[in-house]
Amino acid sequence: MLNESTLQSPKFLRNILWLDLITGLVTGLLQVAMPSFFAQQYGLPITLILASGMGLFAYALLLTFLLTRRVMPAPYLRLLVVGNCLWPVACLWVALGAGLSVTPLGQINLLGQAGFVAGLATLQGMCLRRLSHKSL
Repeated sequence: MLNESTLQSPKFLRNILWLDLITGLVTGLLQVAMPSFFAQQYGLPITLILASGMGLFAYALLLTFLLTRRVMPAPYLRLLVVGNCLWPVACLWVALGAGLSVTPLGQINLLGQAGFVAGLATLQGMCLRRLSHKSL
């Protein structure tokens, strides 16, 4: 269980950002390297697979910028939290409401991404609120 001192630790926030960066890069690399495979397995358009993979690279650049700073600028951290709040919404829409023929495996993947990224957003937001008065 997370306690208040953990959530107030800049090191904990950095660890969450590292997890976000690594998982985003791996996912993006896989999607860009094998778009046809994922399109077939998930029942999604290749263009969506490629676009989301490239989007993850852009997101990883922002994370890299933040993680290489001694003090992380709070506005950029807020931008990350907003992005991580929107990603699950997009995943749910694609999985359940976009009118695509998403396979059961694709739905599992999208719902899993939604849950994982919502968890990251929650932790990042909790840390950011508690650290807003301190150096990030």
